Amino acid sequence: MDTGVFLTNAVLALHTPYKVHPYVGGGVGAAFVSISGADSLQVNTPEPGINHFNSNPNASSWSFAAQAKTGFRAEIDERWSLFAEYRFLYIAPTDYTFGATEYSTHIPTTEWNVHFGGMFYNIAVAGLGYSFGR
Repeated sequence: MDTGVFLTNAVLALHTPYKVHPYVGGGVGAAFVSISGADSLQVNTPEPGINHFNSNPNASSWSFAAQAKTGFRAEIDERWSLFAEYRFLYIAPTDYTFGATEYSTHIPTTEWNVHFGGMFYNIAVAGLGYSFGR
């Protein structure tokens, strides 16, 4: 599964007289979730070697995405700073259609509809920043 997220963000930073500046923010947008090579095996009455998605094991879906974030930036000097932040990312439920089961030794099926519930991610980011101008 591969996921790309496209968000519009807003950030509110608190500029203190010290060299540490906390911030909070949030964003909304869209996520593109792509699944490649999906495999669906039957476990009740096993069918070894049968992938029920064999005629098309790839599917993708667009969905709503939102994030909240908080962090701080610590100035090292006039141009350089360190930052650390925490992000909580939510991707709304997605639906996929995979191919039918098509084997000469298996009864053909219709396409398979698969639903994923919402996905939640906790992300920590840290780095070194450089400002080109002030």
